[in-house]
Amino acid sequence: MIARGVIKETALKDNRGAAIALTVLAVICLAVLGYNWRYVYNFATGPYTFDSALSAAPGPREFVRATGTLVPTGVVEELTIRLLRGATESKSVTAQYLAMNIDGRLLIVKTEPDFSGSTAEGRLVPLPVAVGASLKALPAHSWMIDAETSYRWDFNLFVMIAAPLFVLVLPFLVHSLLTLRSPASHSALKKLKRFGTTDQVVMKIEDELLRAGDRGRTGPLWITPSWIVRLEPTLGVWAIADLMGVGVKTTTGKSGTKTELVFWNRDQSIEDSMTVSEPEAREIMAAIGAKYPWAVVEDVAGFDTRWRSSRAQIERDVDARRKAVVR
Repeated sequence: MIARGVIKETALKDNRGAAIALTVLAVICLAVLGYNWRYVYNFATGPYTFDSALSAAPGPREFVRATGTLVPTGVVEELTIRLLRGATESKSVTAQYLAMNIDGRLLIVKTEPDFSGSTAEGRLVPLPVAVGASLKALPAHSWMIDAETSYRWDFNLFVMIAAPLFVLVLPFLVHSLLTLRSPASHSALKKLKRFGTTDQVVMKIEDELLRAGDRGRTGPLWITPSWIVRLEPTLGVWAIADLMGVGVKTTTGKSGTKTELVFWNRDQSIEDSMTVSEPEAREIMAAIGAKYPWAVVEDVAGFDTRWRSSRAQIERDVDARRKAVVR
């Protein structure tokens, strides 16, 4: 049963739902970034120049860079592949350990076998005991640089998703919270500004809904002389004066067949759509065909193609058909 205030109540419910969803998404992003805070911190502020002071107390700093002469230590990392139950084996060098003199101590740098250059950049990790024990020339720093992979790309995949997603979500969340108690901010009502203020438009819609009662309901929609209204699962309102076409689109995928009701509206380049069952689609199209035959679209794909290429002409044609039916 329709009651006065249902439009605003539904709009506010949708606003709350959107705010909650955006808040949850932002919290998840922050949790991911917080869990990986060390990487985020170093990504934003590094790389740090390696020296004795950093080696003594690196703290959260782990993205480092060192420049100088790199010499082989003779220590390599090998991959051994044994075939035929060990009868034959093949060895290949997967990494080499180079040394650089930093403040009178050796800084060990783990690199790819073909690395050459004087600048090493990567993650600061503890020097393996076996590597440190093999060094004879000078004492070594207790840390080494793992430069096998770029630090900036050596990250948790969730960070790559969470960081840009949080930046994208934040302005929407702020706007959602600021307009939480404003029905006028709802997308279904914002597009009806030309019909009056939000309060005026809501009053007009509810007046017709109350007059129509349950008789005006067809499936999930209420169809009145001036409006098509959906209250569940979210608010949807289409003004008959701006309605340019309604059709049914059916798509088949791995999850089965999907039936959608498609609405084309004046001055909107992107159509609206809602998922319905096949019986609901037939019932709704029959009701629209009886009341607004000029809006029925049989060839949805063809109409959509023309809509995108020559919307102004289609709007003129539909308005002409509308006037002819009214006369």
